[in-house]
This record gives sequence, structure tokens and C-alpha cells, in this order.
Amino acid sequence: MMTTDEIGTRTVLVVDDDPEIREIVCMALRCEGYIAEAAANGEDAIMRIHEIGPPALILLDLSMPVMGGAAFCERQHHDPHLSAIPVVVLSGEQDGREQSARMGADGFLGKPVDLDALLDVIGHYCVPSLSAALPAANRSAPSVARQARWGSGPACR
Repeated sequence: MMTTDEIGTRTVLVVDDDPEIREIVCMALRCEGYIAEAAANGEDAIMRIHEIGPPALILLDLSMPVMGGAAFCERQHHDPHLSAIPVVVLSGEQDGREQSARMGADGFLGKPVDLDALLDVIGHYCVPSLSAALPAANRSAPSVARQARWGSGPACR
């Protein structure tokens, strides 16, 4: 049984109002051995964090109904239970990188997101499950190894 700390170091909270994007990103993360949780907007994300505990990383869209990315970050910075959680913005907005910097986000990736770039960023903040992580021999060809893994194994079902 994993401890809460072990779960927290593997957990990524994906916050996006597009259900397809949430599903695809969560599926990709689970296939790589991470625990992926989802929220439809910033308010939902705050509720999920209180339910599941702090994730190792939040992937945050900018434009969402109810509470968008900027409002979430403002609230996050003023909440001691949330302020230490790193945030990487995923956005297709033309000025997304600048908005992310103004919000104090820890990183930015433009949509559509390159899977290898996304996993590289996540790897800076999270530790995947050893049972689902890529074998060391496959790390030199991540795209081929990741494509071969998709659709196989219990994490991908």
C-alpha cells in the first residue's frame, strides 16, 4: 500500500474545461505510470485538491468557465494549502506564455501539446510508478517506446 506522500509525488491534476483534452492527457499520464486526476475548471480543481490532497503538479488551462486559470492562480497564491503546488499552463491562446508568466506559473506548454515535451515537464515534478515506467533501454527512443506502450498494460485500460 502506498503512503499519501508516495501518491502525492505521482499525482498530476489536469484542469481543462474540454473533456476530450482532460481524458487524453489523463490517459497518457496513466500509461506512463502517473496518477492523473481531472477537474473541469479552477473551482473544481480546488475542490479536488481538498478531496485527494495536494498533487505533485497542476496542468492548467487558461480559458475556462466558472474559474479560469488566472483566477485559480491568484487564489492559489493566497492559500497556504495550495501555494506550494507547481502549475504548468497548457494553452492554445496566442499570448499564453506571457499570461502564464504574469500569473506566476512554473511553466507553459502550447496546445496542441507534444506528448514528449509534456512528459519531460511532468518528469521534473513527479515520479511515475516503477511498474509502469519505461524500461531504461527504451528511454533513448521515447516516442517509439511510448507509442508501443499505448493501449497495453493495466494503466492504459
